Amino acid sequence: MTNHRFETATLKPLCLLLLAINCALFTPAATSAQDVAARISSRESWVGSPIVLQLQIRNAENYSLPEGFEIDGCDVRSAGTPSQSSQITIINGRRSESRSVTMQYAITPRREGQFQIPALEIKVDGQTKKTRAMSFVATKSETGDLLFVEVEGKKETVFVGQPLDLKLKIWVKPFVDRENKIKLNEGHMWQMLSEQTSWGAFTDRMKELAENRQRPGGETVLRKDEDGQQREYYLYEIEGTVYPTKPGKIDASDLQIVIDYPRSLGRRRDPFDSIFSGSGFGRSSLIEEMMGDDFFSSSFGRRLSVTESRPISAEANVNSTEVLPVPVANQPADYRGAVGRYQIVAEAEPKNVTAGDPITLRLGVLGDGPMELVQAPPLHEISSLVSDFQVTDQSLAGFVQDDTKVFITTIRPRSESVTQIPAIPFSFFDPDKREYQTVYTQPIDIEVEKAESLQLDAIVSKSGGVESSMDDKQQSNLAIAPSFDLQNDYTENVLRQESSSSRNGWWYFAAIPAGCWLMLVVGKLAFAFPAVVGKFRTPISLAKEKVRQAKTGEEVATAMRDFVAALTKSDGLTNESAVGQIRELGDYETANQIESLFHRVDRMGTSTTNWNESQAATVEELKDECRALLEDVERSYNNRRKSSRKPSSRSRKRKLTATSLLLVLFSLPGVTNAQNNETDSQLQLLAQANEAYRTASELSESDPAESNQQFRVAAENYQRLVGDGVRNSELFFNLGNAWNQSGEPANAILNYHRSLILNPGLEKARRNLELLQQGIATDNEDKQSAQVGLASLLSAENAKSILTKAVGWLGWNTMTIIFAAASLIFWALVCLKTIKRSTPAIRWAIAPFVLMCVFGLALYTNQTAHSDLAIVTADTIELRRGDGSEFAVDTTLQSCSGQEVRITDVRHNWFKVELPSGTSGWIPGKDLEQVSL
Repeated sequence: MTNHRFETATLKPLCLLLLAINCALFTPAATSAQDVAARISSRESWVGSPIVLQLQIRNAENYSLPEGFEIDGCDVRSAGTPSQSSQITIINGRRSESRSVTMQYAITPRREGQFQIPALEIKVDGQTKKTRAMSFVATKSETGDLLFVEVEGKKETVFVGQPLDLKLKIWVKPFVDRENKIKLNEGHMWQMLSEQTSWGAFTDRMKELAENRQRPGGETVLRKDEDGQQREYYLYEIEGTVYPTKPGKIDASDLQIVIDYPRSLGRRRDPFDSIFSGSGFGRSSLIEEMMGDDFFSSSFGRRLSVTESRPISAEANVNSTEVLPVPVANQPADYRGAVGRYQIVAEAEPKNVTAGDPITLRLGVLGDGPMELVQAPPLHEISSLVSDFQVTDQSLAGFVQDDTKVFITTIRPRSESVTQIPAIPFSFFDPDKREYQTVYTQPIDIEVEKAESLQLDAIVSKSGGVESSMDDKQQSNLAIAPSFDLQNDYTENVLRQESSSSRNGWWYFAAIPAGCWLMLVVGKLAFAFPAVVGKFRTPISLAKEKVRQAKTGEEVATAMRDFVAALTKSDGLTNESAVGQIRELGDYETANQIESLFHRVDRMGTSTTNWNESQAATVEELKDECRALLEDVERSYNNRRKSSRKPSSRSRKRKLTATSLLLVLFSLPGVTNAQNNETDSQLQLLAQANEAYRTASELSESDPAESNQQFRVAAENYQRLVGDGVRNSELFFNLGNAWNQSGEPANAILNYHRSLILNPGLEKARRNLELLQQGIATDNEDKQSAQVGLASLLSAENAKSILTKAVGWLGWNTMTIIFAAASLIFWALVCLKTIKRSTPAIRWAIAPFVLMCVFGLALYTNQTAHSDLAIVTADTIELRRGDGSEFAVDTTLQSCSGQEVRITDVRHNWFKVELPSGTSGWIPGKDLEQVSL
C-alpha cells in the first residue's frame, strides 16, 4: 500500500511536467503584431563625429527599407547590411515568437547646429508605416591651436584643364599626458586621424600610400599658435595634382581633416583591446604600433591606450592661385580641350589593300597633360581624310599606355586612286605661350587596287531562284573555279526557330529496331525462365497463371490466398483470414463467394488418385469461378484505394486547375501582344538588314568603301536578331555572307559553322565555308598537306575529317536514308536469326552492318564536330604555357584570324587549344569565339 502511494505521488508531478512541455511545444505560437521603431545613439554629437540611427522592423513577412535620405549639413550612409534576429518565449505554457530586422545608418554632421531626422516611410506587409521625427545637436569641438591645415599651390595662375601641383600641410600639436609624463610621437599622432576625414584632391595619393602600407612622414617644427607664440608641432606634407575644371579660385571645400585628439591615456591589460580600427588610408592600431616600444610597456605586459578623445576638425586655407579660362579667340575647329604640350603620331596597316578594304589606323598622343582627359581628333571633320576614305563619325575611346594615349579606328579607301593617308591634325592650348598650337602626323603612303566584285545577279543560287546573266565565257570560268554563294534569303522564314536536336532523327533508325530485337529476346527468355520473369509481372497475372496450371482444388485456393496476400501485403493467410481481408475492403458479396469456394475445396480434398471425369470437371469450374473472383477482388481493392483519398484534396486540385486555366486565359492576350511586339521588332530588324545588304550589293562597283559599310550594317542587324534568340540556319548563313562581304572572314567562318550545326545539309553554307578556309590556310598547314603519308591518312584526326567531309559529298539526307535502310535490314536479319536459329541470316547481315556503322559514325562525327571547335578572332595571338593559375608567353603567331582550333581545357576564361598545325597552348577568351550555340 505504501509503495502504491509513493508511485502515485511521484507520477503526478511527472505527468504535470510532461503536460506543460506538451503545451509549450504544441500550443500554436502567438506572433506579435507588426511594429516599426527608430532610435538614435545620442542626442548630442561633435562636428565630424557620427551618430547612429537604428531602424527596427518586428514581425513582418515582407518589408522594404528606405533606400536613402538626406539631412542638410550631414553625411548619411548605410552602416552595413540589415541584421536579423528571432526570439521565442514560453510563459505559462503559451509559446510566443517574435522576429526583427535592424538597419543602421551613420549620420555625420559637418557643421554646428540642430539637425532633424525626418519621419521615414517603411512598407510592411502591404501597409505604409512612419517612424517619428527625431532631432539632435552637433557642437563644434574647438580646434584652437591644436590643428592647422593649408594647401599650397606652386603656381600663381593656371588655365582650366592645366595640371596644378599642390601640397597639403597638416600641423598637429603633440599630446602630452602630464600625469604619466608621456608625449605621443609623430607616428602615434598620425594614427589619431579619423575615418571621417575627407581628402578631396589628395584622395588618390592617400589610397596609393595605403596600398603600399605607407604614411606621410612627419617632422617636428616650430609654428606660431593663435597667441603668436612659437610652439612645437608635427608637420605632415602630402603632394597631389589637380586639374581645375572652372575658372576662379582653387576650390578645396571637399577637403576636411578630422582628428580624434586624445584627452587622456590609460593602461589596459589586454594588449589587443583598443579603440582604433583600421582606416581606409592605411591606419593601423595604435596598440599594434606601441607593442614594440619599451617606453609604453612594462614587465607585466600592460599597455597604454587612449581612453578619452574628442574630434577636432579644420578646413584648409588655400593660397591665392588663380584659375584662368581658356581663351575663345583663335580657337581651332578641331580643338577638344587639351591643355599642355602634345605630339601626335600615326601608323596604318595593311598598306596594300583593295578599294573598300579596311585599314587599321592607330593614333598616339603624347603629352604632359592629364592623358585620361585627352580626346581623339574628330576624324570625320577632316575634309582631306573624308574625301578619300570612309571614316566613322563616332568619337573614339582610347586607352592610356604610360604617358601616351592610343586611339584605334578603321578607315576604308573609296577608290583605287587614293595614294596616301593625309596628315592628321591635333590642336591644344599651350599655357606657357598662351596660344593654340596644332601638330600633325606624317602622311602615310598606301597602294590601293581596284575592287573586283561579282554581282549578286551573276551568282547561281539554288535557294534564291535568280537566273544567270553572265556570258558564256564567264559561265565557263565560273564552272571551272567555284565561287561563293552570296545570295541571301530575304524571306521571313529566317525568323523561324530551328534546333539542332531536330537533326537527331537518324538515331531512331538505330534505337527502334534495336529495341524491337531486345523485346523479342525478352519474350524468348520469358518462356525459358518463367520464374525470373514472373518477378516483374502483376499480382493478378501471376494468380491467373497459377490458376491455369492448377490441377486440384487446393491449388486453386492457394492461388486465391496468395493473390489476397499480395494485394493487402499480408503473410501466411488462411482461408478465414483471406476472407476477412476481403470483408475489410467492404465487398461482402465477393467475400461470401470466396468463402463458399474455399468450403467446396475442403470437401473435395487434396488427393489426385482415382479421380474421375466428374471431379476433373469440378476443378475446371472452380478455376473459372476463381478467375472471375480475382477480377472482383482487384476491382474492390482499387475502389477502396480511390475512396480513401481526401475529397478536399480532389476539390482543391479542381480549384487549382480552374484557377490556373483562368490565369492562362487572362494572360493569353498579354502574351500574344508581347509576342506580336517582339515579332514586329524582329521583322523591322530583318527588313533593315536586307535593305542594307541589297544597297551594299548595288554599290560594290561604284563605291566599295560605302558598300563595305553597308555590308557591316547588314551584319550588325542580322546579329541583333541572333541576340534576340533567333536560331535559324538561313539567318546564320545570311550573317556569314554579310561578314564575308565586309572583310571579316573570322566572323563569316563562325556563322557558317553555326548554320551547319542547325542544318548539316545546307550545301551552300558548306561550300562557302570550304572556300573561306582555303583562302586563309597557313603555310604550316600547306607544308603538312604536302607531307601527308599513309600513316597520317590512317590517323584518328584524318579519319574524322574524312567522315565529316563524306556528309558534304553525299549530303545529310542521302546519308540518313542509307543509314536507315542499312539499320532496318540488319536488325530485321538479326530478329530472324533470333526466331529461327537455323537460318544463315548473319552472313547476309554483314554488309548492312558495315554500312550502318560507317554511315552512322559519319553522321555522329559530323553532328559532334562543333562541340569543341572555336574560331580565332584575333589576328595575332600569344600561345601561353602554364598550370591554370599563371600563364607565361610561349610563342607569338601572326595572321591567325579565322583559324579553327580545338578546345581541350578551360580555366578562368583561358582556353587551352590545339591548332591545326599540332601546336597547343593557352589563349585568352577574348581572342576566340566558340562555335557551339
